[in-house]
Amino acid sequence: AEVRKRSVQPGVDAAKTESKQYLEDQYRNNQGELICQVCRKPMPFKLSSGAFYFEAVEIVADATKRYREACLALCPNHAAAYRHANAQREDMQDLIEAAIGSEVEIELGGVATTIYFTETHLVDVRACLHAEHHD
Repeated sequence: AEVRKRSVQPGVDAAKTESKQYLEDQYRNNQGELICQVCRKPMPFKLSSGAFYFEAVEIVADATKRYREACLALCPNHAAAYRHANAQREDMQDLIEAAIGSEVEIELGGVATTIYFTETHLVDVRACLHAEHHD
């Protein structure tokens, strides 16, 4: 083993916790299950605490500020696809700004799909992205 220096972004863990709480309030189905914003299916499993496992994925990579609202509630498969196989990753801000209705069309892993937003979340995300862009 060797000792290496690494950079750490302070406050990221706290921001993720706040994002998860926000998203849990936004994306529950009628049975109270937390759903993925892409497949709209219940998250695949629960943790030993009884909480649904999901990933809070930042909508825009490399944002200079962290906002609890600027994340997506995704199942593990769609979280990986969003991070590593998202053809529109660099265009997400423009796609969200231009969205009509509650869905944003994207391509994940070569498959056309949509990201579902609650009305509240979409308004909040737009405000965050606007603040990020104008700071």
